[in-house]
Amino acid sequence: MTGKIKRLKEKTSRDQIKAQAQALQDKAVRAQARLEKARGIGPVTLAVRRCGDMKSGTLTALIAVYLLLAILPLGIIAASYLNKFTHLDITTGIVHQFDLQGHAANAFHRTFDAVQMHQGAATLFGLLSFGLVGIQLATIVQETFARAWREPKSSMTSAYSRGAIWFGVAFVNLVISETFMYHSRTRGVWLSLLALVVLSGLAFFFWFITPVILLKRRFTAKELLPTAVCGTILHLLLRLGLWLIFPNWLEWYGVALDTFGIAIAIIYWLFVTAYAWVFVAAFGAVVWEKRHGTLPAIDLEGR
Repeated sequence: MTGKIKRLKEKTSRDQIKAQAQALQDKAVRAQARLEKARGIGPVTLAVRRCGDMKSGTLTALIAVYLLLAILPLGIIAASYLNKFTHLDITTGIVHQFDLQGHAANAFHRTFDAVQMHQGAATLFGLLSFGLVGIQLATIVQETFARAWREPKSSMTSAYSRGAIWFGVAFVNLVISETFMYHSRTRGVWLSLLALVVLSGLAFFFWFITPVILLKRRFTAKELLPTAVCGTILHLLLRLGLWLIFPNWLEWYGVALDTFGIAIAIIYWLFVTAYAWVFVAAFGAVVWEKRHGTLPAIDLEGR
């Protein structure tokens, strides 16, 4: 009786080992099938699917609103101080740079004039807005890249510190690029071309180091290239849209809804910008996973 039980246990153990081996083999076959399927799907399609998987609509809305509440007031205040203490006419420069006319131009002049008339109160409210919302903006950008790259959620301290460093780099990048664009608008074709080269180089550098700043993993330079190239292309497309589409966009909303319409047009444009950031994060992640054969099934099957 004892021998039968022993033989039965041995048979059960062998069956379990065979079942486990078969399960591992099936898993390997499925992984190979996913890898083969991934080779036939373009990175743009995979990035769009990843955006859907990481709830890009919520992230886009949060980034856009935080940009509106935290960054835009500071930008207007900074421009008003430059108007006051330097020879630069930032308001007119913005109007001319984006070829704003009619309601859009008038709205910008009224806004900057009002800020200059009540500069103390405007500065206080701008700083309060940035202090309350800027922290959230920094952490949500870090969370966006963490979701795209499927990293565990960071602690609040880590997310804020990484996001704050990224925001500081982004701010310096913005100031340098906008300074070049401002001074090149009336200095001839060659300086405009130089400004475009500088703009492209700054965008490439910024997106090249963004994953290094926001994520915990280590990268080689080759692994950072997809994010940098995608970010640079979208940055230039957004800049082109600011020149060709944004002025008319502002004017249409301004005619219909006056200053309130201008605000709506700006936040819609910030939504476009925010989605571009989310897409860049997803694109770099799926290209990396595709090269390493680690794309999950949900990205290959779609929805």
